[in-house]
Amino acid sequence: MREPDWTILDDALAYPQQCLGDLSAYHHLPVSLEGVGFIGRLFDPPMFAASTATPAVTPGDILAVSMLSQVIPPRAAACLVQSPPPELVDALQAIPPEAELGKVDDPASEWLRMAAAAQAAVAGMAGMTRSTTSAVLARKWPGLVPIEDDVTMAAFGEPDTLWEPLRQRLRGGLHDQVEDLLIQTMLVGRVSVLRAIGTILWMRQRDPADGAVPPGFL
Repeated sequence: MREPDWTILDDALAYPQQCLGDLSAYHHLPVSLEGVGFIGRLFDPPMFAASTATPAVTPGDILAVSMLSQVIPPRAAACLVQSPPPELVDALQAIPPEAELGKVDDPASEWLRMAAAAQAAVAGMAGMTRSTTSAVLARKWPGLVPIEDDVTMAAFGEPDTLWEPLRQRLRGGLHDQVEDLLIQTMLVGRVSVLRAIGTILWMRQRDPADGAVPPGFL
C-alpha cells in the first residue's frame, strides 16, 4: 500500500513566513469579478456558515463545493440534499462539526469509522469523484476530513490511503505547527488545520508566472 510522501509539505513548512503569506493571500483577500482574490476561500466560513453547522447536506454546501471548481452532478446533488445515504445521515447525527483528525487518539474511533462509511456511501453515488466526495464531507467536518483533490493527492504522491497516516502526522506535531500558522494569520477558528494544509500545498503547486491553476482549487 502506497503511503503519503510528505516531502512537498515538509519543504513548504520549512519556510513558515512564506506559508503565512500564502495563507493570508488565499483566505484574506476579498474576491471580485475582476479576478482579484481566490474563489476557493468562499468554501470556508463565514460564507455559507449556517450550512456548515447544519447536520444535513444543504444547497449551501453544494454551492460551497462549487467554489473549489468541483462539480457535483445534479442528480447526486439532489439526492444528497433530499435523500442522502443512511450512512451519511448517521454520521451527521453522531459526529460534531468541530471534530478534528489530529485530536482523535484511536485509529479505530467510532467517528472515523462512521466518517469512512459515509465517504464510501457518497463515493458510490453516480458521478461522484474522490474530490467531490471529500469536499462534501469536509464541509460538514472541516477538521476531520481532508479534501482529496487532485493537487493535494499529487503532492502527497498519490497515496492509497491518507486519513490514518495524516492522523499520525498531525498527532506527531503537525497539527500544532499548522495551527500556529493559523493563529498568526488570524484564521484560527475559521479555517481548519486540514484546510490550511491543502491551501499551503496548492499555493506551492500553482504557477503564478503563467497563471496556470491546477484542478481542485481556485
